[in-house]
Amino acid sequence: MTSALLLAESGKSVLLLEKAAAMGGSLLRFYRAGIPFDTGFHFTGGFGEHGLLTKMLDLLGLRDAITPIFFSKNHTHRIVFEQTGAAYDLPSGIDALRERFSRYFPEEKPAIDRFFDKITEIYLSSAEVVFQEENLFSAGHCPEDAQGLQSVLDSLTTNAELKALLGIFCLCYGTKPAEVSFAAHSRVCYSLFESLARVENGGDAFIRAFRARFRQLGVEVRCNTHIVRCGEIDQKTVRTVHLNTGEEIAFGSAVLTMHPREILAMLPRQALRPAFIHRVSDFEESAGFFTIFATLDLPEGHDAFTITSLLPGSDMDALLTPRGEHDSALVIVSSRESVRGRIVHTLTAFEASFPEETARWAESTTGSRPADYQAYKERRAAQILERIYKAYPEYRDRIHLLDTASTLTYRDWLHSPTGAAYGIKQKTNQVNLVGRLPLANLYAAGQSAILPGVVGAMMSSFVVCRSLLGITSYRQPVCN
Repeated sequence: MTSALLLAESGKSVLLLEKAAAMGGSLLRFYRAGIPFDTGFHFTGGFGEHGLLTKMLDLLGLRDAITPIFFSKNHTHRIVFEQTGAAYDLPSGIDALRERFSRYFPEEKPAIDRFFDKITEIYLSSAEVVFQEENLFSAGHCPEDAQGLQSVLDSLTTNAELKALLGIFCLCYGTKPAEVSFAAHSRVCYSLFESLARVENGGDAFIRAFRARFRQLGVEVRCNTHIVRCGEIDQKTVRTVHLNTGEEIAFGSAVLTMHPREILAMLPRQALRPAFIHRVSDFEESAGFFTIFATLDLPEGHDAFTITSLLPGSDMDALLTPRGEHDSALVIVSSRESVRGRIVHTLTAFEASFPEETARWAESTTGSRPADYQAYKERRAAQILERIYKAYPEYRDRIHLLDTASTLTYRDWLHSPTGAAYGIKQKTNQVNLVGRLPLANLYAAGQSAILPGVVGAMMSSFVVCRSLLGITSYRQPVCN
């Protein structure tokens, strides 16, 4: 949607093709018992002092249409280590976090300061790439792109719980600390450490804002429509594509924001080098989630923590490994929604999950799953509820389960190859699929391109569209 708007604002005639029945992907909300729930957009950073999301929305002319609802600055995120019972209540803001971490771990203050100094330096320098000519997101642009997060944490401290707390937001991109670079972690986690917010009307607010601008600019949107294969190719330039509707359409350039494997599947193999095919085929999937959606009757005078993370242990690598006999990390998000004039408290809980756990039902589709799959969902939902009740005994009999989702649910709903939450893993020294592709007028963007999530996907569109349009910067707002 960001790519389409940037191109339309620059005077291009734009057609947006959406494979699903509605535009928006994981931003879309759904309703159970008349209550809205977010599919994949529950909270975000980027609205803070150095708010990259705010800047991008400004440039798109959408800022006034998006209303952030900031979480409590003093009690943003509670993290509980279930084995020891140790609980840490974290605020928002880099300075506040330094102080809180130093209070929890006074002997580790030098390590804490070095960590926050470095992630701030990396984030602030990297964020400028969205608006300026230099492309800092090529692999190896700073030493930390070649350093693994785990190795950096190990060099700072031997305290296992502190390392888990500093790396906690790897749950927001689904890659193990041993696999992701320290630079990628910094670019994701800085804005989440700086401030956390949900958005009024959730992901639907973004979709409505984009849709309104599309109507003004004449952007054509076709849903239930996707490219099946490339058509005429002339001198490494694709002139036409074939759609699932049977049409063959001509175009000038295309930005492909789908999963890298879907891009690889639609490109003609004879136009690709074996090294390119091998690179894309080797991308690994990030973690997914098993999710429960519920309402919560809060006890009188009780304020829920907006985000609670329950960690069975302090080894984040283990918590992002297929379950086996151990529990996975569990993230609980609460929200307040206005439903027909009354306030409803919702609770969404995400337990890290992987395709291996549902492989036996991989050939089934939503609406036609077998009975043992339904039993698996019921059993896993019950286990999640018991973990929540152990952390919050006052919630027992106050949580009303409305729905559940497995990686298969997300796979079919979001047209994702495996149901992974964040596309491909962001691995150290990995060269992602971003920018111009081997065919000259095709470009890759999206959450697998530079960084995952809403902010990462939008960033990739700003970088890629600047190259496509041949402009050097977004110094002035795109919208007049």
